[in-house]
Amino acid sequence: MESLNENQYLMVSNEKVFLLKDNNLEEWNISFNEMLIRDRIFSFTKINSQTFAFGTVLNGVYVVDYKGEVLQHINRGKGL
Repeated sequence: MESLNENQYLMVSNEKVFLLKDNNLEEWNISFNEMLIRDRIFSFTKINSQTFAFGTVLNGVYVVDYKGEVLQHINRGKGL
C-alpha cells in the first residue's frame, strides 16, 4: 500500500489496483487498468509524490502519474 495523498492510498492485487479513500475501497478507475490486468501486476512502488511504477509479469514496467496516466512503458522491446 502506498499513499496517493494524505487521505488516499493505492493497494494492488494480482489483477487490480484499488483506491482506499475515507475507509472505502474501490477499484482505481484509470485508463490503463486493462493493460495491468492483461500484463499481470507483479509489484508497484511510489517513485515520488507524483509518480508510481508498476511491474508486470508479461510486459515490463509502467511508470504512471498520480492521475493514472502512463508516462513511460519499458519492456524488453524497449530496452529492459
